[in-house]
Amino acid sequence: MLADERRSRLLEEIAVSGRVVTSEMSDRLGVSEVTIRGDLDDLERRGRVKRTRGGAVAPDADSAIVSFDARMSINRDAKRRIAQAAADYLEPDRTVIFDAGSTVHSLALQVPAHVSGLRVYTPGLGIAQHLMAVEGVSVFLMGGRVDAYWAETVGTPREQGIGDLLAHTLFLGAMAVDSDLDIVDNSDDLTRNKQQYARLARSTIVLLDSSKWGGSGSRKVLPLDKVDVIITDSGIDERLRERLIAEVDAELLVV
Repeated sequence: MLADERRSRLLEEIAVSGRVVTSEMSDRLGVSEVTIRGDLDDLERRGRVKRTRGGAVAPDADSAIVSFDARMSINRDAKRRIAQAAADYLEPDRTVIFDAGSTVHSLALQVPAHVSGLRVYTPGLGIAQHLMAVEGVSVFLMGGRVDAYWAETVGTPREQGIGDLLAHTLFLGAMAVDSDLDIVDNSDDLTRNKQQYARLARSTIVLLDSSKWGGSGSRKVLPLDKVDVIITDSGIDERLRERLIAEVDAELLVV
């Protein structure tokens, strides 16, 4: 495993869990603790982490901006390719829901200028802020309580103002997909958000980079068999690709 890949994995763990433990990451990545400490020292010099006894945390544990930037930096090129492929599913005069994950945020950055009459509902503060400046796009920021860590609104359909919404397509991100091929999360609020968006959309396109496969979570969002399109990157394991083709009734795009 190359140094850049190790450091991306360390940043990903901090973005998800809030911290990394040197000994645990040494076992997980199959390298020495000395190597992990060197990686964390390098990331600290670049302002990406704050070293602690036995590991590291985000530079400012209370900063939503730092946390979001860390998530956006993980597998950036893969997310860009996934977003470019997902942009082909955006059509004029459609109503869509953009989930608030970092890969869906990358899609917001790829919304083509020629799409007109596109109505985007989103809980993502950054997504709404970007799309409000895109000509031809009407953006609707969902209501509810603002989750500062995830930089999105959360709440019931009534609180979010989407109780009677009918969307053509949901573009859905994921914290992880587990070994049972279920989309999973650790947040009750985010799990509820994602489930209610899926119920309001006629079709669901899930966007996830290859680092998300084989993870775990305490909450089940929905099985992959309930989505219509899966877009991921070429880092996906070949055996997993074959399993998805055999077991999941969804279009699979690997970019």
